[in-house]
Amino acid sequence: MNIFYQREEYNYDMTKYVELPNYKDYVIEVDYSAIPALIENVKKNIGEKASKYDDEFVEKYFGFSTVVEFEKSWAKSVARKQFYSYLKNNTKIISFPKKEYEAMEQALVESSNEFKTRYNMSFEEYLKKTMDITISEYIQKQMKDKMMVVALADKEGIKPTCEMVEKEKTKYINDISEHYLEEHGFTVEEAMKRATADFEMQGGLHYVYECLLVQLIDSRLIKYNKKST
Repeated sequence: MNIFYQREEYNYDMTKYVELPNYKDYVIEVDYSAIPALIENVKKNIGEKASKYDDEFVEKYFGFSTVVEFEKSWAKSVARKQFYSYLKNNTKIISFPKKEYEAMEQALVESSNEFKTRYNMSFEEYLKKTMDITISEYIQKQMKDKMMVVALADKEGIKPTCEMVEKEKTKYINDISEHYLEEHGFTVEEAMKRATADFEMQGGLHYVYECLLVQLIDSRLIKYNKKST
């Protein structure tokens, strides 16, 4: 029996906070005519002017067995960006949950001194200079992205299992531990211990959960066609 993972953040009815657009009939038209320019740019960067755009080329530089496989993956990536752009532009936030808002605000306060020491400016000044937004606007922007994904998953009944979360957690920790093994010369035991600590400190389970939600949403909801020329 599947045991579903119980999230800690936004663990309540999201329809009180998020009004999603009508995405059911949203079909993306992917323009494949953009691929030749992409390939030419890649050839230019790697100095492979004479190489043909064929199975051998995409396997060597993109890690796909065939051109067809590469183009399908590319189209999915383009469709995914357009789908989430559509959602962001058309999702209405009714209100922001107090619990998560205050938690993010507190996290920024706690890291403010370190940020100012490192960059010689406050985080508030940094946001104004680089993005022309306030701290409140920044928090709301970050929260909107998460709330939108969670609300969408809830509406569609998409729930990662505990087994899926644990599998992704193990994968992430192993990837981080490889860095400590290769770059810092740690023993396997030391690398795993440090990687696990890093994972937990960075809110790893939340990140893994959100990644899994996005993967499941992508596979079930995004619809796209090849744009007719």
